[in-house]
Amino acid sequence: MDDEPPTRQPIPWLFAGVYVAHLLDEGLFAGGLADWSTARGFHFTIENWLFVNAASVCLFTLAVALVARNRWPSWVLVSLSVHIALHAFAHVGASLWWRAISPGTLSGLALALPLAVWCARWGWQTLEPRTLARAAAIGAATFQAPWDLLVRLVFGLRFWSG
Repeated sequence: MDDEPPTRQPIPWLFAGVYVAHLLDEGLFAGGLADWSTARGFHFTIENWLFVNAASVCLFTLAVALVARNRWPSWVLVSLSVHIALHAFAHVGASLWWRAISPGTLSGLALALPLAVWCARWGWQTLEPRTLARAAAIGAATFQAPWDLLVRLVFGLRFWSG
């Protein structure tokens, strides 16, 4: 393995493209994630989806732009890759749980996970272990799903339809 050439750093703007493609998949496939989730008993409106994802795509794209312009360090790409990988894992998990393909699963498997693996290889070869761990933790902390559940618990908002 030592003879293997180093993995090239992923192109920052690929992350924005993959994230937008993933959100389009979430929003359009099979009627969209809000309808798909509601049909399975989880209270999730299109307004919830639009609010969370409008903010997320703006922040995500800003982070990409700052890395692309060398204003933020390249390790932020690892954070972004963890974020998009968690999207993919959440959709795969939901698809398996409900035995129906969740909107977002296809782009998660076809786009997000390959980009995340590429970035993980690059990060593993390039970054110090402490920096890699910090970047991964930031990516996990920015994933929206746990925050949505926490907000629902804290404010007594409903989880289930009906």
